Amino acid sequence: REGQIAVTSHFVLKGCIRQYYLVDGVEKTVHFYTQGEPVTATEGSNNKLPSKYFLACVEDCILSVGQHDQEAEINSRFPKFETVCRVATEEELARSHNKFASFLINTPEERYLQLLQTRPDLVDRVPQYHLASFLGITPESLSRIRKRIMTRKHSM
Repeated sequence: REGQIAVTSHFVLKGCIRQYYLVDGVEKTVHFYTQGEPVTATEGSNNKLPSKYFLACVEDCILSVGQHDQEAEINSRFPKFETVCRVATEEELARSHNKFASFLINTPEERYLQLLQTRPDLVDRVPQYHLASFLGITPESLSRIRKRIMTRKHSM
């Protein structure tokens, strides 16, 4: 929850978790974590700062949970684990950078088409209003985009 200090880290074994911010009473979805992904703390966990976002399970989840205060010990005992975590963090940073660039460069329709290419699983497992928020558009705009794409697809 927003305002809490994260003391655990998570890895999704099964399910889907949504990360969102609450802005003027409106939920703004910024990420979905699915099986095989670490739920990365975007701020505060290392500095023990209060979170600015919320996490919510979109579907039933099975998670691996670790304690932040045990991280140094685990990394010293298992150096390859630290390498795996670093690589996962670098990959997440690259994904975040690409998503940010997409918001600056691409139209909402292009962002939706990109989502269909990179995360097609989300379309069937996440409510459309969460997908719309993730794309930075309203559910009505997403509906229009989907209709336009289907119309073009059928006219080919």
